[in-house]
Amino acid sequence: MSEEDKMISLRSNSITRAKPKSSDMTVTELSNLMKTQFETYQRSTRDEIMRLGEKFTSQIHQIRQELTSDIQKIREEGIVTTNKLEASIAGLKLENIQTIDRLQRNNDLIVSGIPFVQGENLLLYFATICRSLDYAEDVCPIVDIRRLSKGHPKSGSPLLILMQFAIHVQRNEFYSRYLKSRSLSLNDLGFAVNKRIYINENLSPAARETRSKALLLKRSGALHAVYTRDGIVYVKFKVEDREMSIAVPPGNNIEELIKTNTLSK
Repeated sequence: MSEEDKMISLRSNSITRAKPKSSDMTVTELSNLMKTQFETYQRSTRDEIMRLGEKFTSQIHQIRQELTSDIQKIREEGIVTTNKLEASIAGLKLENIQTIDRLQRNNDLIVSGIPFVQGENLLLYFATICRSLDYAEDVCPIVDIRRLSKGHPKSGSPLLILMQFAIHVQRNEFYSRYLKSRSLSLNDLGFAVNKRIYINENLSPAARETRSKALLLKRSGALHAVYTRDGIVYVKFKVEDREMSIAVPPGNNIEELIKTNTLSK
């Protein structure tokens, strides 16, 4: 090979080495590629974060709704429970008040049908009634007796008489004797009129209301009998061929009690 050919070959090889291969990248291209890939990664990461954020937000919202619903249910149940407890406490308080009131009247009896007379001697009336009820001459219960009047009574007024016995057993015996006889009249006390004298227990206002309702039912034929014992109202009614007797607490519906007791038998 001539010198000239060698020089031409060297120049050709130099030019060939200076040309970059098609697979090689420039710094700018590499930078742009990395930038593109990073932006793609950023977008992908951001989208994933947003997706997870929306998912978590939805889950948190659902949990919050469930908690709110549970709290509302607990609150409503608490209100219902509180109302029941308050009603139960109120009922117990009322029952205790009524029981105390009834016990305070436990030694009392009320006499009706004796007209007021100026200068009357109520103890003498009582002693006469005792004789009519077959008490011995020297045996008479210890009792405090007075008219129930707020003002000055007028002659002939049918004011009630309150008898308060010192001993409960004596009160019960006196009342039992009256219930067996039921024949006291004004004639026994020296009055010219032959009218009945009635003796009843000193009922509380609530028990009196219950007794009045029971007597109305008795008049209509729904009840066979109405009576009281130690301040409690009892009603007697028929179930088929049997008689039943139940106590009626104040404030209770008598007909509902009868229905309940009839169904339970």
